[in-house]
Amino acid sequence: MSTLHLFHVESLESKFQELLHIQSEIENKQSNMKTNLATLKDLYTNLVKQNNKKIFLFCLDSFYFQYKTLSVELDNIERFITMINNRMYGDYYKLYNIILMETSQNDSDVQSLLQEFKNFTPYKDLDPFHNYQKDEMISLHKHILTLLNHLQLKALKKEQEIVDYGEMTTLGMGVGNFMQTLSYHNTLTKEQMALYINYLQFFHKSQEGYLTKLFIRIEGFLKEVEQDILQHGGGQNTQMTIQSPLHKELQEEKQQKKQALKENIELLENNIEVEIHDKEKKEEKKVEKKEEKPKKKEETPKKTEKKEENPKKKEEKTTDNNKKDDKEQKK
Repeated sequence: MSTLHLFHVESLESKFQELLHIQSEIENKQSNMKTNLATLKDLYTNLVKQNNKKIFLFCLDSFYFQYKTLSVELDNIERFITMINNRMYGDYYKLYNIILMETSQNDSDVQSLLQEFKNFTPYKDLDPFHNYQKDEMISLHKHILTLLNHLQLKALKKEQEIVDYGEMTTLGMGVGNFMQTLSYHNTLTKEQMALYINYLQFFHKSQEGYLTKLFIRIEGFLKEVEQDILQHGGGQNTQMTIQSPLHKELQEEKQQKKQALKENIELLENNIEVEIHDKEKKEEKKVEKKEEKPKKKEETPKKTEKKEENPKKKEEKTTDNNKKDDKEQKK
């Protein structure tokens, strides 16, 4: 097998592995998108439960609309992911079918692969959002490269035959036309292989472009959702949010607010304690005053008793005076 062909096959396999890696990264981002969007939904639900008055629901309606727009965007991204995966499967399915149909006419080994090809899920052009199995797509790509290696091996064997038949011409045998025909068919086989390799290279290039654009779009979506989660303080700190440049700034701002609130609460609590202590002292003084008042009331009757004695003395004095006057008159 020629070095150039091996280089092409290895580069095709390497490029396909890169595409699979981008696909797996997109799938991971897709799960993160669902998790973060679910966090926003939970945040909205909790806010509605805690604030179920009509005026609060009116204020939260804008937040729900924000969640809804992100949800629609996620649905569109998921449909786009499915459409790209569908297209990738279709490219490899159609190419493998073409290679089999064009090379099986004069090759019994390739004819045996036609029956095996029926095991793959048929591709339907009218259903661009059907989700085909990733393993089937990988298997199709592998079968294409195996078939290209088979064609390359067949071409090399033909070249060896041409060299062997070339020795007959030196012996004077008229096999020139036969050799020209062999060279022609062998050249057709090589050109077919070159065409199929170009097809694969084109598919890889276009698929890489679609996947890269999709990956950038998902990154932007994640940042948008991440900002909403961080600004509203909802959800758990995922690896994405922790690595975000906004995370540190917002966390510091939260800590400052918490510290300020804590200090204000402590100050208010101290003031309340002082006020309560003052009130208790005032109440104690009032109670003491109330206890002193009854004692004074008990003392006042004694004074009245003394006052009551004075009129009696006055009466005795008046009677004595009257008696004296009577005596003087008798005299």
